[in-house]
Amino acid sequence: MADAQADELAAFEPLVGPMPSQPDLASMLNTLRSRFAGWQLGADTQLINGLLGPRPEWMQKEDRLSEVVQRQALLLKGGQIGWGALVQANRLLFSPGEDDCPAMLVYSRDRYFDEHPQELRAIGGAFFSFKNTEQTHPVLKRLANQVTDEMSRTLSDDLPPVFSTRPLRSTTFMVFRRHLPAGVLTSGLLPILTHPSTGAVMIVPAEFWPEDFKARWSDGQV
Repeated sequence: MADAQADELAAFEPLVGPMPSQPDLASMLNTLRSRFAGWQLGADTQLINGLLGPRPEWMQKEDRLSEVVQRQALLLKGGQIGWGALVQANRLLFSPGEDDCPAMLVYSRDRYFDEHPQELRAIGGAFFSFKNTEQTHPVLKRLANQVTDEMSRTLSDDLPPVFSTRPLRSTTFMVFRRHLPAGVLTSGLLPILTHPSTGAVMIVPAEFWPEDFKARWSDGQV
């Protein structure tokens, strides 16, 4: 049955088609990678601990997001950088405040998206369009349920080929305000850290971002 559903979905026209490349953003991402890799080489426990986001008071021990909190050191020390695109986030994160909150994003380890981050953003928007919808196909129904239930906790689930022919994952993560310029979400495009040994992801702390990217991001221009 699962194979039949996969065959049906593979026959669908992807919701998001290819979009123009953005070599300027790819260059900024590579600058960030180079800068962060240099820091990783000399990062000791004290430096890493100085960048960790705090465990929120509301987070229970059994909450799957606990892995995101616990794996920050691993991600900072050995994580790889790529783009992530927001699907949705707690509305508090779009205004100044102190609360760190969960959010949901899509990402890929396919280097194609280095130069096509807006295509990834469009995929995030297409995923969000499933929110509060009724779907009959079992796979689409699961996606709709996932984005509708704001308490759902998925860590790096492989996405079916509904949005793109490229490999994609969706994940719930924590937005630690200390990792953002001015502590507020102003753009749906984020440089993130991933690691093959965990489904947790985290935002690359903003102090490593290239200044030109940080300025564009803060102005909502990416």
